[in-house]
Amino acid sequence: MPILGLFKFKENPAIQQTTYPYPLLSDTKNDIAKAFGVKTGQTIYEAQKLCPNLVCLPPHYSLYEQISKKLHQLYLQYTDLVEPLGLDECWLDVTSSQKILHKSGEEIAYEIKERVKKEFGITASVGVSFSKIFAK
Repeated sequence: MPILGLFKFKENPAIQQTTYPYPLLSDTKNDIAKAFGVKTGQTIYEAQKLCPNLVCLPPHYSLYEQISKKLHQLYLQYTDLVEPLGLDECWLDVTSSQKILHKSGEEIAYEIKERVKKEFGITASVGVSFSKIFAK
């Protein structure tokens, strides 16, 4: 089944084989939903036209907050310059960390990405640039 909603997968592995998006806008989806053409930012109405058996799960804000706090703790292991942007995004300035960790910004970003996947079981997108706007 096609599904939207990343944290719900980890909470209930049985729905990993289902299709689903969040209410109003499709935000996070599984590979099955992607195969039907469901894209990030689509309305649920549009997503359901592409995938009629789409399962929409309600948001689980308390879980998102818990995971967000844990992710911030991980980020703080790399820099104290962490600027949250909502529950699921942060800007990290790792300029000084590069010298301490003997790694480039790209290496730090991909290490964080891999740790998020390994430690939380979720995927993360990373961007590296001289400006946070370009990094997004």
